[in-house]
Amino acid sequence: MLFKVRDEKAFTLFEVLFILLITSIIVAIAFPLLGGTAVNARLRNCQANLRTIDGAINQYHAEHDAYPSDINALVASGFLRASPECPHTKLKDYSLSNQHDRGVCSQGHEIP
Repeated sequence: MLFKVRDEKAFTLFEVLFILLITSIIVAIAFPLLGGTAVNARLRNCQANLRTIDGAINQYHAEHDAYPSDINALVASGFLRASPECPHTKLKDYSLSNQHDRGVCSQGHEIP
């Protein structure tokens, strides 16, 4: 007799290998899709911080008829509660452009 009838309730080696193959294919497809979400979220958070800074600069300019000298001037005037924290470096390293009319990220991100 070539094949034995099995009474045991267990998986064969072929079944286990087949499940591993299917699982590895799913992981190979899903990993690249999910891998970039954290980087994309940090970028969007940085852009939101820049929009907030730009809004505070515009409010400051409308009230004082001049641009602020730095981020601390916006905080001291009450236009920002605190200097925003960069999601990439975890530091408060935003600054103003040379014309003091835009927020600048130390990582080089810009508002689209």
